[in-house]
Amino acid sequence: MKSFSLTDVGQVRSQNQDYVYASEQPIGNLPNLFVLADGMGGHNAGDFASRCAVSVIEASVKKDMSFNPIKIIRHAIETANEQVGIQAELDPGKSGMGTTL
Repeated sequence: MKSFSLTDVGQVRSQNQDYVYASEQPIGNLPNLFVLADGMGGHNAGDFASRCAVSVIEASVKKDMSFNPIKIIRHAIETANEQVGIQAELDPGKSGMGTTL
């Protein structure tokens, strides 16, 4: 397996829009949680979108009382998507922002 740095491939941006959350301890009804969000480069507020999405996912998982991990994660992602959209509508400077998970 060949390793490479991010500077070897593609465009390098001046601002890191990634946001990571990791918990090896139980969170809500899940045994652990690892989330990586990558703000959409070239769009407004990708750094905010990635932080917002991860924060909403963490909070949603903590309070979800379901015991089905798929439902917990799906609901958390849907809630984060909705919240990122709301934030984009509320602030013209964040219009069009997005992130991948």
